[in-house]
Amino acid sequence: MYLLIFTRTRSSYVGFAVALLLLWVLHRGFDWKKILLPLAVGFGLAFFGPQRVTFSQVLKDGRITDLWPFAIEVFKNWPILGSGVDTYNPAFRSLGLVPSQDSITIPHPHNIYLQFLAETGVIGFATLMLFLMVYSLWFLKRIAGGLRQGQDKEYWGLLSFFGCAYMGYMATAISAHSFFRVWWLGLSMLVLGVTLGGCVWAEREKDEVRFVRSGDS
Repeated sequence: MYLLIFTRTRSSYVGFAVALLLLWVLHRGFDWKKILLPLAVGFGLAFFGPQRVTFSQVLKDGRITDLWPFAIEVFKNWPILGSGVDTYNPAFRSLGLVPSQDSITIPHPHNIYLQFLAETGVIGFATLMLFLMVYSLWFLKRIAGGLRQGQDKEYWGLLSFFGCAYMGYMATAISAHSFFRVWWLGLSMLVLGVTLGGCVWAEREKDEVRFVRSGDS
């Protein structure tokens, strides 16, 4: 409530929208006709909504004008292994780049994906994306399967909120945060751990039921 209403944080809008959209898909199934409505709403807000979220306002943001382009420049100079973890600031300063809207001491580009690209290069970025994609696809597939089976629907329904919250959390990382900030990393790994643990527990319960039934027969 604080992020969505009182601070009007754009990154929280993005994360909340992604989480809601994924919840809709998991519970209702994927259908372009169903997806078009929320996409149209988002498109309308981007052009005709409050000034805070319009494209014209977003394009003036210091992240787009300075911080993200700086990360790209750092990556261009250290493309394979990057400039080193937590070296975004000294790296762009060594290239003679000066932010026009943010302090010269800004420590990260407010985008964890560009942060990995700049600080760890292609190898680190590919490792991050592999980590995120493998685990995310794994638990989304199992949650969707559990909801379709209709058994333990409350359990899988609750787990879907954790999974979609994690995906929304990673969506906020497109325009905010440093991956290595303790509270951000700790909370993201906590939600991911609950989601993965819930899926593993359900799989074990299913295997135990199969084992008992085969033993009875």
